[in-house]
Order: sequence, then C-alpha cells, then structure tokens
Amino acid sequence: MEAQAITEVEIKEQQLVIAQWMQVPEEIIGILNQELPWRIREWVYLCALDQMPAEILEKMPTWELEKIQRERMEFLQKKFQDIDLLERAMKENQDRLEILAANSERLTTVVQDGLEKVLQDLTKEKEELKQKSEQLLQEKREFQLQQMKQRLTKEQENRQSAEGNARILSEKADTYHRELLQFQKAEKRQVPKETIPTVEPEKGYWKNRRYQKMAKEQEEQRKKEMETFIKEVMDNSEFTEEQSDYLLTCLERGDKVEDVLYLAKPSLSVEHMERMRKMEQKRRMEATSQKTQKKRYFWEREKH
Repeated sequence: MEAQAITEVEIKEQQLVIAQWMQVPEEIIGILNQELPWRIREWVYLCALDQMPAEILEKMPTWELEKIQRERMEFLQKKFQDIDLLERAMKENQDRLEILAANSERLTTVVQDGLEKVLQDLTKEKEELKQKSEQLLQEKREFQLQQMKQRLTKEQENRQSAEGNARILSEKADTYHRELLQFQKAEKRQVPKETIPTVEPEKGYWKNRRYQKMAKEQEEQRKKEMETFIKEVMDNSEFTEEQSDYLLTCLERGDKVEDVLYLAKPSLSVEHMERMRKMEQKRRMEATSQKTQKKRYFWEREKH
C-alpha cells in the first residue's frame, strides 16, 4: 500500500505515540502536546528524543530556533565529548529517525486497516440490526392482525349463538301460541262469547324478530368497519408502530371506528392525534350539555 499524505495534526499525533513508545516521561509528552509553531515543535521533539532534561525543554517553547539548535548541539557535545562520538551519535539519531519514520508509516497503515475493518463490522452489524428490527415489526403486525381476526371470529360465534338462542325462544313462543289458540277454541265452546278473553297478536315474537334483524345488521356493519380499519391502518406501511398501537388502543377504549379513522393520518404524530381526540370529546360534551340546558329551559317554561 502506498503511503498516503497526512496532515501536520496527524504527524503530531503519530510523534506523540512514538514518544510514548520510546518511554519519554509524561511531563515531556505534555510539552510536546502544546500548540507551538511547526519548526519549533519539531526541534523540541528531536531534543526530547535526545533525552534532554525536562527543565530545559520547558523553556524551549519561548526560545528562538537558533537558540534551540545551539542548546541541542552543546548538549550533544557534552554528552559525546568528541566529534567522532558526536558524528556517531548523529548517525545513530538519523538511523533512529529513519526507523521511527518507517514504524510511523507502518503504524499509519495498521491504524487505517484497523479503522476500515471496524467500519465494515459496524456497517454489517447495523444492517443485521435493521433486518432484525424489520422482522420483529412484521411479526408484531401479524400478531395484531391475528388477534383482531380471532376477536372477529369470537364475535361472530357469539352472534351465531345469540341467533340460535333467539330461534329456540321463537320456536317456544310459536308452541305456546298454538297451545293457547287450542285452549281458547276449547273454552269457546263452553264459555259465553262475551266472557271469552281477547288474545292480542304475538307482539313479543315480532319484536324479538326485529331485534334479531337489527343485531345482525349491526354485527355486519361492525365487521365491515373492522375490515376497513385493518386495511387502512394495520396493513398500511406508512403508519409507524407507535401510531398503529395508539389507534388500536383508541378502539379498545370504545371509540367508534369512524372516529378513529378520522384521526388515522400518517402525517400526524401520536401526540397530535391524542390532542385532536380530546378536543372532539370536549366539543361533544359541550354540545350535549347545551341540548340538556335547552330541554330544561323549555320544560320549566311549559311548567310555569
């Protein structure tokens, strides 16, 4: 892999890493981490690698470049005593810098490769979490639909049971009616005409039949409304999970399906839906209260 161009900030960070690897004391690391002019900081960095005392390094950020170079040269002369040792030390320092530069390049490559791998792992993990979330959402929607279908089935069974009971009652009523007619015919032969009780038509039977028809129509209307709700809300991918749960909760509270569908807009948040629901309830209560007051007024007027 070819070496990529890096900024001064990245070079500074890499040099700090190398200084730590060279076991430079923490107080000197703090000096190297200061915001200094580029050439001043580079020479202070070389002085730190030469193991110059910390008290001298602390003063260097305020010195001129020539003074820093002179101080370093004097330090190296004192350290190696003669020019041969000094040249050898300079050569060693040069070799050390080349090694450090190579290590810095390898370190940069390793860091970049590591970052790429981490990014790839994070991207893969994010995709897996997204797929799992979509799967859980789909399973929850299917579970809610199954619950609603079971509820509709139970209501239909209850309606069929009620129709069966009504049919049995109707048959019993027919039987009682026939027996009563037979009894009246038998009594008619013995009791004078004016004493024969008059049997009114079977009002209860026809009333029961009317109630059965009304209940059946209401049940069919309820079933159509629930199917409309499932189609427009539960099967609609534009609604979020939170919006679907809230609208379903409104049904469980006893709200009419048409009122819930009025609130069912993907562009409305759950908070806005709840506020609109409360406003509508308040309006209806005020309208009911006004009707009651009007009735009371006319009743008092008629009374007086």
